Amino acid sequence: MNDSKVIKKLLDGSSLRICINSGQSPSVSSLECYKSYDLPHVVINGTHFWGKTRNNCFEVYPKSAEYSGLEPHITSYCFTNMGDISCRFEVATVGSNFSNDQFQATFMKTGGDNRHLWRVIDDYQLLWDSRRNDSPKVITDAIQHASRVKIVMLDSKGAWNIHPVDLPMYFPSLNQFELKTCYDCYPFFMQSPGETKKIIEHTAGCWDSGPDKETESVGVMATVKGFHSFYHIYSNGKVSTIYDLIENKSQKYNRLKVFTKKAAY
Repeated sequence: MNDSKVIKKLLDGSSLRICINSGQSPSVSSLECYKSYDLPHVVINGTHFWGKTRNNCFEVYPKSAEYSGLEPHITSYCFTNMGDISCRFEVATVGSNFSNDQFQATFMKTGGDNRHLWRVIDDYQLLWDSRRNDSPKVITDAIQHASRVKIVMLDSKGAWNIHPVDLPMYFPSLNQFELKTCYDCYPFFMQSPGETKKIIEHTAGCWDSGPDKETESVGVMATVKGFHSFYHIYSNGKVSTIYDLIENKSQKYNRLKVFTKKAAY
């Protein structure tokens, strides 16, 4: 499936996953490995996109000289269609300050299309679309059935943001719904194809330095700016990010599509 079809399906509510054949690992086991990641957080700019896992991967290291100084930390993984590159994103060291906006990233060569395959799952159906002037009341059915909900939102900068919803709410007296997305933190460059291109250019030719001791993969480590992703969204066209809420501000989204998970899934 080409990239344009993947993007169209994502904007129509399908979920994104990636299947990986890691080949022979440089780890002690040196075994070929097949694995897959669910990528519920997606940012799309034109024909370019990044998909990211939840921040629920945990890394812990044994007490030994080899791993001296490495603390347990939470990680996630990011994948893009822009080039032969992926990112291991260290969200936080256990006990660190989560208000920090500088994070450790390791960029890795993906190995090409034969090793990384996009999968789109047709598991959500459209519930509400701001372009259709749907009644906000339609969301009550999803709430009363405790269905999973996610948003596909076109922001004021022209980027599509896809995130699962943590808390859907409907207020009958206002005929208005509010949605709070699941918190996440991702590298800021996911919002910028220009920054991603710079990273691809910077890391080109860096893959022959040997495996990284933490990731057991050939990688280039860097400190990158993070974006704390959380949206408080209203059916009246308003949306507030974490940064807006701190400043008691809001902004307007260009379009909002709300999806609910199909019964079969």
